[in-house]
Amino acid sequence: VTKEQTVQLNNGHEMMPYVTGMGCTLTALTGAFAAVGDHSGLAAAAVLGVVGEIAAEQARGPGSLQMNLLDELYQLDEETLAKRLKLQVS
Repeated sequence: VTKEQTVQLNNGHEMMPYVTGMGCTLTALTGAFAAVGDHSGLAAAAVLGVVGEIAAEQARGPGSLQMNLLDELYQLDEETLAKRLKLQVS
């Protein structure tokens, strides 16, 4: 992201704001990504958005979304991330 470039992520689920600790999860992911590369905030938000969408597919509410999110974070692979990522760069 620069003055000349913007990035828009379009992943996530409408139920995610109702899950306690979602911001803490994003912070932890950002820290993990910061240890290994650049653009840690973008990478963390992208991963959390994708796993949030996948987790919501079988969630019945915020509680099961939180459990599913942790499971999907554990299961996420590069192919699934690339396939499901909705990222626009302009």
